[in-house]
Amino acid sequence: TAQSADTYIEATTHELSKDYQISVATSDSLEQLIIMGQGARRISAREFEKEVDYQNKTSFKEYESRQSKMYHQQMEKIRKLNEKE
Repeated sequence: TAQSADTYIEATTHELSKDYQISVATSDSLEQLIIMGQGARRISAREFEKEVDYQNKTSFKEYESRQSKMYHQQMEKIRKLNEKE
């Protein structure tokens, strides 16, 4: 609503940095000074991309692991049902 991206970033960083560790990806040197002054961490676009890739890979591996466990649990239930018959 009628505010620049920088204004939004600054206000949100100010609010959230009270309770959370905030990272902001920006190459704007003035914006970097402002957000670091509010206790946030500045990361480069390259660092941000690496973090996103890492999170995607980690999340996918966790998903695969959960799916595999669920599959094995279901197969075990089927085996037990077959043994009873």
